[in-house]
Amino acid sequence: MALAAGDVRTAEILLTGALSRRPNDPRILVKAAELAQRTGNDELAVRRLSDAARAYESDGFWARAAALLSSALRIRPADGFLRLEAARLYDKVGNSALSEGHRTSLAGSLAKQPDLARAATALWAARNRSSSPWDFVTQLVATAKLAGNAEVALSLAKQAHVETRGTGDHRPLDFALSVCAINPAETATAIEAARMLLASVEPANLDRARACLVAALGAAPGHTSLVEPLFEALLRLRGDFGAAEEEVYATIHAIAGSGARSEALALEEVLVSLVTRLRQPLKRVVLPPARGAIDSSGTVVASEAGVIGEPEAEDEAPAPRRALQPLLELGMGPETPSGELPALAGRPPRRETSDTRLTDRRLMRALPTPIARAWNRAVAVTRPADMPPAITRVLNITLRTLLAIAIPDYARGQANPAIDQALLGLTKPTEGTLVALLRDILAWLDARTHLPAFAPEFVRTFLHGDGQATAAMLLLGE
Repeated sequence: MALAAGDVRTAEILLTGALSRRPNDPRILVKAAELAQRTGNDELAVRRLSDAARAYESDGFWARAAALLSSALRIRPADGFLRLEAARLYDKVGNSALSEGHRTSLAGSLAKQPDLARAATALWAARNRSSSPWDFVTQLVATAKLAGNAEVALSLAKQAHVETRGTGDHRPLDFALSVCAINPAETATAIEAARMLLASVEPANLDRARACLVAALGAAPGHTSLVEPLFEALLRLRGDFGAAEEEVYATIHAIAGSGARSEALALEEVLVSLVTRLRQPLKRVVLPPARGAIDSSGTVVASEAGVIGEPEAEDEAPAPRRALQPLLELGMGPETPSGELPALAGRPPRRETSDTRLTDRRLMRALPTPIARAWNRAVAVTRPADMPPAITRVLNITLRTLLAIAIPDYARGQANPAIDQALLGLTKPTEGTLVALLRDILAWLDARTHLPAFAPEFVRTFLHGDGQATAAMLLLGE
């Protein structure tokens, strides 16, 4: 009120006292900024507005915070830090037009600087003044690109990518993708970004990995290390060995058509070698020790303790094969064990006949939904180290599904005290506990005379007519 009446001295005393009691109150800070501007202290006014914007942002009032920074920019229009903060907040609000306007304005100023790199470095150094430093850096990278200096933008994005590694959030991937967008020839970063995207099962992320690697191959066709991750991305995205192989060949043929024939020939050699290794005969899926095993057709089979998809030879499987084996074991591999691959200058690449999409549908038709879904989740696993837990989960769900059939049938007839006690003790059962319970219930159903089993063929799957365990039951117990 004193400020509105023009009593600056009284207003200053009142605001000083209010700020001492509530230094983070954005309304008091805004009044203090107005007072500072009236007295000609623009620096203090900008600082008060910035503090008020930070307070509003922490309370979730992003639009108010952005508006205050715009007010600060009217006082100090050349302040790059304020521009980037305003752009960041308008992005947060979802107002892309105003965000882009602030970036474009700053980019125009930076483009006029005699040393843009030095100006960008100064803004980089100021990032920790922001309440969200890496979002601030994202705005800075975009602004450097708008200013027409891809080299500076690339340097900033690479530095941000390095410093955000290990943060456990999306930022390393975001900055890696920024690096690839600015310069697709940064192949090491492209592979790293693709690996992060391949950790997801979302088709959109798999397609982003594919696009990143294809762009990298187009920009740096001499880097043969891109072939394997591209093949893996396409294998997981298309769900078909032949389709993945064909699409990699199409990419290589496009590179050859662009004039880089020698590089394309080298890429083809790597692909031929990779596909040949992947076509080597594989052992059946082997579960960890004391577990059962299931082969690629879904049949329970006897097996040794070992690793997933171990090659027939005793030598360790090549690295590409180890990475892709879980996918091959679960139906994404070629149906033919061998065969000639198309030459670069010969006939068009042929299409393999295997189709995991059909395999998935067949699983859904042939198996109970919980088991089929567990298998489909196991298909998404790419690292061999992650495969045993995935298969163990399939076994656990299989046992629970079998018990879901057996227990209601048991409950229809006469009780067995030992089985009732076991059912009451099912808190966190192990697979061994579940197998023992299933065996006991099936034996009780088989021996029950007053009420035949509801599904005798279910019992016969695991017990012979003389009460002896079948191969399926023995494997469940291993």
